[in-house]
Amino acid sequence: MMYEKIPYRKMFRLALITAPLFGLLGAAPILDFSRFDLSIIVWRFFIITSIALIVWGVNILLLWMNDRLKFRGKDWLRYTLSIAICILIFLLVTQLVPMRRPRMTPEFVKNLPKGFPAEGFPRPIRFLMPLIQMMSINLVIIFLQEILVLRDKKRIIEEENSTLRMFNLEARHIQLKQQLHPHFLFNSLSILRSLIKRSPEQAEEYLEKLSGILRSSINSNKQELIPLSEEIELSTNYLHMQQVRFGNALNYHINIPSSMKLYGKVPVYSIQLLVENAIKHNILTTANPLNIFINGNEQNTTITVSNNLQFKTVAEESNGMGLLNLSERYKLQGNEDIIISKTENDFKVTIKVIQCESSNS
Repeated sequence: MMYEKIPYRKMFRLALITAPLFGLLGAAPILDFSRFDLSIIVWRFFIITSIALIVWGVNILLLWMNDRLKFRGKDWLRYTLSIAICILIFLLVTQLVPMRRPRMTPEFVKNLPKGFPAEGFPRPIRFLMPLIQMMSINLVIIFLQEILVLRDKKRIIEEENSTLRMFNLEARHIQLKQQLHPHFLFNSLSILRSLIKRSPEQAEEYLEKLSGILRSSINSNKQELIPLSEEIELSTNYLHMQQVRFGNALNYHINIPSSMKLYGKVPVYSIQLLVENAIKHNILTTANPLNIFINGNEQNTTITVSNNLQFKTVAEESNGMGLLNLSERYKLQGNEDIIISKTENDFKVTIKVIQCESSNS
């Protein structure tokens, strides 16, 4: 699986950062003693920093071996080997590089902390304290290593989930773009046939609008974002055709500042989808017409599609995926989510216009 990849480079960088810190912390207690040799502090710092780097290397090597040998669920074995190897390293270091002790001058003994034995700690304690210090360093390194691995796994899993969501959304989006509602086309052709008989000029205009919608469907097949001007043209063509169908039962008003059309982009079929939903879910009669408003807010760079509510007694079948799909598309673009507002009298959806450096991009 992809998420099992281990961030070795990050571990090496973290080792180079933390090893000197371990060295400083290891040498820090010596700084409490007055008139202490600076050479001893430097020596301790060098030894502990070197040990920390070695311990980092051991743990990275064990993690690499664990990954290669696929010892899943056996981290306890890696931890046990790490502790055992660190003890061996400690014994080797104490034999080859004995820690330098301060010179027991009268002035040094006089300045020792209260209760500190002038002859120094007994040998067992002098042996045990550095061992505990090294084991503490090893445990901290293992802890940092596990945090780094878990963070990297989480990041990769999130990227995989985001990619899967994008593929899933793209598949649904392609399906949405390719399925011009069958009964919409059937109704359009039926209306066109009747217009040809009674009003050839109106039929020609109607055919141009239908051609524009079909052309937009083909041209935008591989596009996620299209210029706002094209989406408005598509929605206008759609509304014009619906107005021919419903007559005075449908009114629409479009008020978009021209400056917004120059630089703005929106997800393809975003406004058209909102308009289609309004017509789909409401009753349209001459006595109570459906009023659709498409307004642009230049200051907030948003488009709001609103309509009066007069729900059908028998609602058309709907899976509610249209608005959800639009919301997901905005999230994947890294922009603000859509805003849905509903009252007793009207329904509004506000979407963000995505600003682009160039309107041709």
